[in-house]
Amino acid sequence: MGTRVLLATVIYVSVATSIVGCVAGKTAEHDTKPFSRSLTDSRDYGESVFRLQNATLDALINATESGPPPSPLKAAALLAGEDRIVSSCRDLNEAASISATGHEPRLWLQLKVFHSLAGCEFAARAVRTELDSSGAANMESSR
Repeated sequence: MGTRVLLATVIYVSVATSIVGCVAGKTAEHDTKPFSRSLTDSRDYGESVFRLQNATLDALINATESGPPPSPLKAAALLAGEDRIVSSCRDLNEAASISATGHEPRLWLQLKVFHSLAGCEFAARAVRTELDSSGAANMESSR
């Protein structure tokens, strides 16, 4: 029985490593053709999406706190934009919170993050575009 457990563990780790090491997915800026990226590239992409969504949320906060109070319609649109980003980026933010404590997110959460990055990026870019087009915020470019 010990051999079966060891074999199952080796297979699980091999499959998990191959999944994480070469992730297939889409970005918000590319067409729908799958691509593969290394683990390092995926982490760099995740960090850039994290920075983008944080900058966009900061711009939303600035839009509500600077100047005169927004109209009820504008306030509702700003709140809807915030909800969209928070919902789309939930897994990314959970993993970032775990990483900030010095721990590594579990594999399942890492896979959920990789799967949801394009949606998070798309939501942040869409809200940022709405803010820019409405003149609701003065946002600096993503770092």
